[in-house]
Amino acid sequence: MAISIRSEHKHKGTGWEMLGYVCESARARGVKVIESLEDRRNREAIEIEREQGLEVEDCPDDARLVIVRKTLG
Repeated sequence: MAISIRSEHKHKGTGWEMLGYVCESARARGVKVIESLEDRRNREAIEIEREQGLEVEDCPDDARLVIVRKTLG
């Protein structure tokens, strides 16, 4: 998954809503896991992802990245 928000639309809940939509749409289509790579410096995005139930772990191939993942029930 990849979500990108233009700077003028940040801090308005757009990313939160889009992430929720991605999770629900994937679940409805039978997807079991969603996963994304995130720059570990992007703390705002990582916090939103955590709030929506995604788990964050170090990326074994690149110390600059983390893997964010959610198992969909």
